[in-house]
Amino acid sequence: ANPGEARRLRERACQGGIRDACVSLGVSYRDGIEGIKKNRLKAERLLRTACDAGNLRGCAELSGLVSVEAASRPDAAAQAYALSKKACDGANARGCIQVAQMMERERAGLRRSPKRQQMLYEKACSLKPGKACKELLQQLERTGLQVSSARAAQQEKACQNGQSKRCFLLGQMQATGTGLAKDSR
Repeated sequence: ANPGEARRLRERACQGGIRDACVSLGVSYRDGIEGIKKNRLKAERLLRTACDAGNLRGCAELSGLVSVEAASRPDAAAQAYALSKKACDGANARGCIQVAQMMERERAGLRRSPKRQQMLYEKACSLKPGKACKELLQQLERTGLQVSSARAAQQEKACQNGQSKRCFLLGQMQATGTGLAKDSR
């Protein structure tokens, strides 16, 4: 492994228009990983470049970076929300989770809305099973809300079509009785 060469190649790819390379490099600068020293300004510049070019992961990663400054910068929470919403509207699961979490914490002038948060978690879960589905299950446990029969049927169909994580989510819901309407149990 040659971290210096890896960084140089990703920089070259980013400059050549490969926005995933900008995101990868931005995350490395943000987190100080892969032999790269933490540099918040470089991270923000790279992630913004990717986001502005339509890379939704770049928007979600940039939102996470900007939201850290919410306590010291009054506009940071609103900016983080706009970035997360852009990512979610474009079908990025992390963006949807971020918006739901902002609602939960009442950031950026948002109010808690368990039903809207559930919809965001369901969208995220349908886009990228795994963490998003776990978040959905936790949201259902916290709020006592239920997944509609139609949504449960979609989960069942996805499970039958080989999406193992959907089977796991449905199994968890069945085991705990969490989130399923009475006619889905």
